[in-house]
Amino acid sequence: MNNLQQFEQHANAQFAEQLPKVLDLDEDNLDEGLKTIIDDTQQQLEADAIQAGVETCPRSAFLLVFGLTDFYMEAHAEELHVPPEYFGGPREEDEARAYVEERRLGLPIRCNCLTGTRLN
Repeated sequence: MNNLQQFEQHANAQFAEQLPKVLDLDEDNLDEGLKTIIDDTQQQLEADAIQAGVETCPRSAFLLVFGLTDFYMEAHAEELHVPPEYFGGPREEDEARAYVEERRLGLPIRCNCLTGTRLN
């Protein structure tokens, strides 16, 4: 898994395995459970992206995984019961989605190693 396309396949497999667990949550634990499932999946994928050399710093890994998560959720919104209004208007995901599109077009990794922390 040393290129973006292979990483996207890996990420989509992880999303397909992990995100449907949201459907098993009861209403009382939905918000907290959803956050936990998404955070755990994203953190693992961020580490995978750096380890595989797809990204070189925590910030670029975060942008890549955050964008891929949003694309996956949009593509599977109906089965994951994501309301359509979730994707409306300006959102913090817009920068991440733009970064994924840049990377898909072959632009170089956008590294900001000054922070070294996840932004969320």
